[in-house]
Amino acid sequence: MKILSFLAIVVILLVMLVVLRLYVVSNQDEVNPQFTDGNLEIHMIDVGQGDSFVLLQDDKVLLIDAGTMYNMDVTNKALKELGVKKIDYAILTHYHQDHSAGLFSIMLNYKIDHMYVTDMSKHNFFDLDASHFAIGALTKVAHYFSGSKMIEGVKAEDGTFKTFWFADSYVEFLAPIDDEYEKINNYSLVAKVTYGEKTILFTGDIEKEVEQQLLDAGVDLSADVYKAAHHGSMTSNTEAFMDAVNPEVVLISSDNGNHNYYGHPVRPFMDYLEEKFIRVYRTDESGTVKIIIDGYNVISSTSRDDYRSGTQIVEMEGESN
Repeated sequence: MKILSFLAIVVILLVMLVVLRLYVVSNQDEVNPQFTDGNLEIHMIDVGQGDSFVLLQDDKVLLIDAGTMYNMDVTNKALKELGVKKIDYAILTHYHQDHSAGLFSIMLNYKIDHMYVTDMSKHNFFDLDASHFAIGALTKVAHYFSGSKMIEGVKAEDGTFKTFWFADSYVEFLAPIDDEYEKINNYSLVAKVTYGEKTILFTGDIEKEVEQQLLDAGVDLSADVYKAAHHGSMTSNTEAFMDAVNPEVVLISSDNGNHNYYGHPVRPFMDYLEEKFIRVYRTDESGTVKIIIDGYNVISSTSRDDYRSGTQIVEMEGESN
């Protein structure tokens, strides 16, 4: 009984410390430096088997997903190295831990002015990821303290998708189309970012069902830069969908070690990219990748990566150890 009482006190104290920290961070009046002189920078952070992207333009910051449970602090450290003082916009594509867990660390260190999250209110309660409740609670407390805005769902009352401007880049949401799906991956927010004549398509972990919905709806999916859906999984990136996107560059975020349980990216997807001569940049080979868009060109200081599957990468890493 004494042990339970002690544990209860510890938990209460930890909660109080977290709430206090959220209060302090949420009321900070930080100002970002000038990151770029008009160009749009995309940083694909190497969080292992997960997703995290930091977009910088002028003095604005857009965070898309935050990384994994086992690398929870990686994105937080990357933001610090980039000189970020606050986050203007955040998009949490869905609540699976490989996309959302890093948000715990970030929210304890950075104020987020606007955060878009997917609406899963109609999903089976017992099938929800634990991070759904934890992050939901944290964001509500943080936004209560700061008066900033947490936006659940990306559809307006008339059914159209919401849009916003991030510096000189235009962000529009394309999915989820339905209000309810069987798989949590299909609730992923899909966002298209346009700067000048160049576009980037971020897809979270959408699978073939949503890809087909977008095709059937006649959505303009064309993009110069494409974030591979579901880390290049067999569940996603169908040939018809990829033909519609027709990208110049593909970004793949996956692990090169034991956390890559599914061999992402898979062989058929990589074969497609090689056949189409599409430039590939991937965290399992290059670590964190930086892309610059000047409105007319897609520029990377990183050498383009190869077309090996994730399984081949993991096997070669194992042989070298």
